[in-house]
Amino acid sequence: MSAVGSGAVIVLVPSSPVGLADNPSITNASRIGITWNDGLNNGGAPVISYRVSYDQSTGSWTTLATGVLVRSYTTTVVLTPGANYTFKVESLNSVGYSIPSATVVILCA
Repeated sequence: MSAVGSGAVIVLVPSSPVGLADNPSITNASRIGITWNDGLNNGGAPVISYRVSYDQSTGSWTTLATGVLVRSYTTTVVLTPGANYTFKVESLNSVGYSIPSATVVILCA
């Protein structure tokens, strides 16, 4: 017979980040700034960091940064002025990464 309240805890990956958006105070012709919020559920363990990826309209995702500790990011790669870039973010907890956020398309201008 098992003891009542054995203390088992189920921990899952976190919910996807939400509200991914352009940060117009950062975005210009040479860089893009994005912000986001945590998803509704951390999976039972604190969110440790975030992974930011982008697509240059090629259909292929490139990871820009891992280990991002805050809910914002500014690009450090060379961007093409006038080009659109699609971004997504994933949250990481002790179990693993969330599914990606909804994407946002931002014009580098």
